[in-house]
Amino acid sequence: MAGAVYLTAMGPASGKSIVALGLVELLSSRVPRVGFFRPIVQALPDNDLELIRSHYHLPDERIGHAFTAAERTNAGRATRAGMERIVERFKQIESASDFVVVEGTDFTGASSAAARPAGCICRRCRLFSERRRAARGIDRVYVTDPFGNRIELMQPTA
Repeated sequence: MAGAVYLTAMGPASGKSIVALGLVELLSSRVPRVGFFRPIVQALPDNDLELIRSHYHLPDERIGHAFTAAERTNAGRATRAGMERIVERFKQIESASDFVVVEGTDFTGASSAAARPAGCICRRCRLFSERRRAARGIDRVYVTDPFGNRIELMQPTA
């Protein structure tokens, strides 16, 4: 099983893409086969995927996405089949990689239902809890206010 880290942001314009790029840069000098995955992208081509693909010369089996925003809307945001597709695509990339950087949600757009603060019981937060349970064993990095310079590493849960 490859190592993995999941990046999420607590809001838009937090610097998550820069953190993802920095992690891939750091890992590329330490790990032979780095993978990169975005569960949901707004549209194709996706700037983050294309930048990392071209700069690090990643083959298709080590980089990709599960849904575009339009596909995700058509599939239904919280369907079992949708979650299975995300996990399946992640597993494909993971099997070809030694370490995978997952660039997740920022609370806006297509993936806004993927994460919410702890303690909230709204539908979005329940969905986030379900996804966190599915991602056990993967470290998570929360990127918050860029002016507060706060990056928090969450250890895997048992």
